[in-house]
Amino acid sequence: LGPRRFFATNCPGTCSKMHVRLGQPNAALRTSSLLLLWTWEISRMVTGAPPEHPRTPDVSPAAATAAKAREVIWELNQGNKVFAARRFRASSVPVEQEDALVDKLLEDPWNPVQAKAIVISCARSFVSVGSIFNAKPGELQVVRICGNVCTGPVMGKSGDGVVGSVDFALSQFTPPVVLVLGNSHNFVIEAAVMQALQEANETETLQAALAEKGMLDQGEAGMRVLQAVLPSARDALQQQPHAPFAELCALAAQLNVWNTLDTLMSSSATVHDYVLKGKLQLHGAYFDVSSGKVQFMGIHPSQEDLLARRPLDDEVRTAEAPPVPAEEAYAALFAGNRRYSSGKGGNFKYNTRRLAQLSEAGQNPIAVVLGCSDSRAPIEILFDARPGDLFVMRNAGNTCASKKGSIIGSAEYAVAHLNTKLLVVSGHTKCGAVTAAVDAVARNKSLDDFAGSIRNVLEDLHCEAQSAVKSLPEARLSEQVDLATKLNVFATIEKMIKFSKIIREGVITMDLQIHGAVYDINSGAMMWLGQHPSLEKIVGIELPFYRWQMQPTIPSRPGVEAEGSLAAPMLLKLRQGNQRFIRGEVHASTATELHDPFAIVLAGAEVRVPIERIFDCGPGDLVVQQCMGAIAGHPSGTLFASMEYAVVHFKPKLLLVLGESDSAIIAKALEHASGVETTSFGPTHIILEPVAVSAVRAMEQVSTYGGSLTAAGREMRIRKMAVELNALHTSEQLIRHSSVIRDAIRRHELEVHMGILNEATGEVNFIGIHPMQKQLLRDPSEILAAAPNPSLQCGTPGHCDIEEDVDVHGPNCGHVHE
Repeated sequence: LGPRRFFATNCPGTCSKMHVRLGQPNAALRTSSLLLLWTWEISRMVTGAPPEHPRTPDVSPAAATAAKAREVIWELNQGNKVFAARRFRASSVPVEQEDALVDKLLEDPWNPVQAKAIVISCARSFVSVGSIFNAKPGELQVVRICGNVCTGPVMGKSGDGVVGSVDFALSQFTPPVVLVLGNSHNFVIEAAVMQALQEANETETLQAALAEKGMLDQGEAGMRVLQAVLPSARDALQQQPHAPFAELCALAAQLNVWNTLDTLMSSSATVHDYVLKGKLQLHGAYFDVSSGKVQFMGIHPSQEDLLARRPLDDEVRTAEAPPVPAEEAYAALFAGNRRYSSGKGGNFKYNTRRLAQLSEAGQNPIAVVLGCSDSRAPIEILFDARPGDLFVMRNAGNTCASKKGSIIGSAEYAVAHLNTKLLVVSGHTKCGAVTAAVDAVARNKSLDDFAGSIRNVLEDLHCEAQSAVKSLPEARLSEQVDLATKLNVFATIEKMIKFSKIIREGVITMDLQIHGAVYDINSGAMMWLGQHPSLEKIVGIELPFYRWQMQPTIPSRPGVEAEGSLAAPMLLKLRQGNQRFIRGEVHASTATELHDPFAIVLAGAEVRVPIERIFDCGPGDLVVQQCMGAIAGHPSGTLFASMEYAVVHFKPKLLLVLGESDSAIIAKALEHASGVETTSFGPTHIILEPVAVSAVRAMEQVSTYGGSLTAAGREMRIRKMAVELNALHTSEQLIRHSSVIRDAIRRHELEVHMGILNEATGEVNFIGIHPMQKQLLRDPSEILAAAPNPSLQCGTPGHCDIEEDVDVHGPNCGHVHE
């Protein structure tokens, strides 16, 4: 029916002239609809009762979306004209005077703002995207990445963090338009064009570019963001081989826009389906930084061909996929068991394409699981896992009896060759093997009474059975069995660490985590026991990061920078700007002069107000990367690559990870970890999986508080803790997995800080650097060098079944030698 505001403020004739003059499509339909409604309203007021509702022509959903998309593009165009007109207007008064932006951080439930579009733009902050289109807070959902690029499937994973952010946004609301916004003066595009010129030996144009832009940093040449943009630069050079450098960059930027649109449609089944059904339109645009004007490029010229092949909703993991960090793997198993135990599992659907992926591309499991052979404890099913997710080993009693056995060999294969980062030892309730061992101890029965190799199985469980009976001498057999089951899980963990150099070194360097669990065959729920409580004693070395992980998380307080801190002046600028924002005294200039960025801010795409406004920063002061959840993404993904490129190119002193108090992705991750039914493992999970780490940790910790919290208080505590833990986890991933960022910190060229945006007040709580940064910066080889020689330790707490153990420790070491 067209914009209701026209009907409220103008007569139908005026609306008709306005639509025709502006060239709006469907003007006749809008005008006739407004005339009918106007007549109907007059009739209702005169007669006191409405006549039969006027009939309007039927419009298909696709046609309605197309009309709405054209309207949104027109409104963005008009907003950009307003921006461009005031672009060069010098200003010494606050930019925002009509409304305090701090009040726009949270949605007004009585006057909600409908999102018009999702915009993907460059992280380099010439000016906020909202300002470019003169948009109100909440009208645009903005995802920002260096070079406004996304790389599609990352080594076997369906899409990257940019695609995942768009996918998640579409799951929350469906605007008519996704807009990919390229821009001039794009530092990634310029570097890619210079590299393309160098490859093609176009010396004249290259020399002119070098004279204008300076030498390309050799450290940038092989970086992944640059490599992602390079095909567009080569294409531009092939199309216009003798064009000036600025024209080549403009063409390469526009080709890069098309490439990003291509990736969205070929990587996300959601985007593909919405476009194919007419529920969504993908448009490209190009922002000229100098003039402030946006050129709207329309839909992809090859869109019909791109829609011919639909990407999978959820791809299975193969050897092409990158290894999953232990924390993310643990969160995935935690959520999977929650789904199974609540009857919401089993969503994976087989098809020949997925089976072909597994058979041809090899395996890459997220976890190794050693479980019991009991038929009532099916490992893959109880974790709601898909083919290719788990590397499973099973025997009676989930034991590890020998250094030379298949259990150790299989586990080492998964850790060393398949790069699996998580190992889980899972016992279960009512285990027949454990029950028999405990019963034998309680009744003083000889193990010789058991026939065949059953005796060997019970011998492996004998020590733990003795400990359980000794600890609970008056308890019922079932209680003794429950305790022995837990003791056996930890004993197996200890044996695997001591038996295997590969596993022990992985644990020491924090590259591998081993968790214990007990499966309840009655409820289907998994009771997680955590890592071994005596892990430091087992490996013979202090593990400060492990100790920190085992401690309860304490709510953060504002961090205080040490005097002379490298990033102190930058943090002061951000603090002062944030205070001006809170008071409504925003004075950031709209002038055209650009500054070199003094900081990188990694923030969530859910923030309704531009980050530049929250810190009251001027043009070019910040590099702002925004994705859902403010995550670092996977080390091989675009989000990581973008951060690294910005650090190398701009050499800022500060990288701020900014969490937000009202994050939609945090709420979704908490639902996911609670076992809410999951229908897709597509690009959205690239965003959910890292955030789920913090959601699970928050849920586990708050569950230990018992009845001291109300139901509402519990939920509030979990959500607040998950927000802070997510900022910690993002900071941790950046330092641990990025050699670029880690080396910059070591050279005292960069500091990584964290902050939490309180969206109720607008205040940013700066909470300092990661408390375990010193440990995260340690080189694995340095840690291993400090570890004791494992050959001087006894192989197992109770048995030495290898000859060299007898040779080292002697026959009187206190263990049974076989």
